[in-house]
Amino acid sequence: MALASPILEYKVEAVIGDIRVHCRRIMVWRPRLIGTFRCCKQFLTLLACIFFCGSASASCLSNPLFAHDHVVYAGEVGNRQIRLTLQFDALSQQVSGMYGISGDSISHDIPSQPDGEAVTIHIAGKNGRSDQLRLRAVDSLAAIHSPDANGCLELDGVYLRNGLAEEDVKLLRVTAIKSEYDADRKANEAVALRFQRALIARDKQIVASLLIYPFFSQYGRKTSVWKDAGEVVKHYDEAIQFDAPALRKAVPFLLESRWNKSEFFDGAVCLSEQKVEQMCIGPCVGGCP
Repeated sequence: MALASPILEYKVEAVIGDIRVHCRRIMVWRPRLIGTFRCCKQFLTLLACIFFCGSASASCLSNPLFAHDHVVYAGEVGNRQIRLTLQFDALSQQVSGMYGISGDSISHDIPSQPDGEAVTIHIAGKNGRSDQLRLRAVDSLAAIHSPDANGCLELDGVYLRNGLAEEDVKLLRVTAIKSEYDADRKANEAVALRFQRALIARDKQIVASLLIYPFFSQYGRKTSVWKDAGEVVKHYDEAIQFDAPALRKAVPFLLESRWNKSEFFDGAVCLSEQKVEQMCIGPCVGGCP
């Protein structure tokens, strides 16, 4: 059931975040704490946290964080950028998710795996081969003292190309996406992919057709407003500026989204209702609208 307002939803999420922090702290101190609880209600809460947080040797992939959101990680495999999500199902004890990779036109499901400790992902390579990415969560103890501590800040692993060449990989947690926004997120991602390709090809007409008007561009300290597609096409080089090499490597999948809005290209492209409403060089100052 949807919450009454975004403010209430934000407060509830904040409370859940605090609970997760306390669960993580309990995991470190639980040998000392079990004998100290006198209140029945607190003791039951402790047992619940111990159950859901898993044993000290378990991977943080089984953290309750993964039971609610698709946690997004980003990094580089080979010479390509990847974004992937992982989600842990406490009932089946399986990890599943999906990934998107630069230069590809689709996102891919990660088959469920009966192991909360590590994940193996088969990545479609060139010439029909399948490369392999093996990842294991890094449960950073430093995260316990962080205000937004949820653990699983990093995924470490190896990337095997052709089953032979091997290189170390580190992915960092960048955001989380909620299933309730999936429809809007996927629609915006389709536009992000189309927009990315049009920008690289310098297809002015398609780029202009994908913008919301008035369109806002923010480059450095200057913010410009463009009233229609004709104006954008006429002043294209002024209206549309971007880092071409970085954009080629960007992944237009699994974007940070809320309601019908999504952020692409590290917050430099703001999408709303399947259109681009703002573009910046680097993350937009003040964030997306």
